[in-house]
Amino acid sequence: MATELLDELPARDFAEALRAGIQARGLSLERIQDRLRQRGVSISLATLSYWQSGRSQPERRESLAAVAGLEAILRLPEGALRGLLTAPRSRGRPIRQTMVVDLTWPRPSTLKAALAQVDTTWEDQLTRISVQDRVHIGELRSERSVRTRQVLRAEQDGPDRVLAIFALDDVRDSLPDIKVRRPGRIGRSITDPEAGILVTELMFDRSLAKGETFIVEYLLVHTTPGKPATRWERRFRYPAREYLVEVDFHPSALPARCAQYTVVDGPERTRSLTIDEAHSVHHVALAVPPSRCGIRWAWD
Repeated sequence: MATELLDELPARDFAEALRAGIQARGLSLERIQDRLRQRGVSISLATLSYWQSGRSQPERRESLAAVAGLEAILRLPEGALRGLLTAPRSRGRPIRQTMVVDLTWPRPSTLKAALAQVDTTWEDQLTRISVQDRVHIGELRSERSVRTRQVLRAEQDGPDRVLAIFALDDVRDSLPDIKVRRPGRIGRSITDPEAGILVTELMFDRSLAKGETFIVEYLLVHTTPGKPATRWERRFRYPAREYLVEVDFHPSALPARCAQYTVVDGPERTRSLTIDEAHSVHHVALAVPPSRCGIRWAWD
């Protein structure tokens, strides 16, 4: 089946071919990692995630051995993946990933227009070690605030900012205010009320050295109640090692049901969630590729 899929949809690059093969076989990255291990090849989940997202590609001898194993596991013709590998990239050069905007954003042109007005130099030179969102739903069933915490690691010398991006589900609502807790300074901020998009530069207190980690915390506050919310969704333009999302509901505004969902590059995967005694639900994801990941709920 995977071979047939690649024949029908010729891949433009290694990452696209790998995603298509994984989707066709219906295997999780954990299952693939386990099958590679059975073949004597040890590859981390983060590495597999980076390969399928296009963030990096196999270059070392042991990595190329893993690609041969992937072709067998995904039932691809010999060389189907290895033939798409490009020459090793120059170390330290930014890896542009505008392709994932089209994969994860419902209106990519509006986001690209906003990103063109800010400094995106360091976006692909920061590893998202941990991303955490805590969403508060008020008694009117609308989104009241979102607290976000990110742990970042510099992959080369120089990063001095990261972008915070927010989009409204309903553009008739008002965009939230952003308050930075750490590092405490905002750079350029682009708002597009008609498109319902907010893009803000969160400035570090220094330029990071390669391998240095940094913690960013910010709060989105809705000063004007919007329409009843039915989901919180994070759109990952870059991979993340860990993602934690929590949704807290007001005691007088509890939904009838909740579910977690993920969309990578194919069918949506869902799982039902149960509201706990604190009126909250949460979801944890590991080795997150560029994707859409969130929690949705129904009031009736």
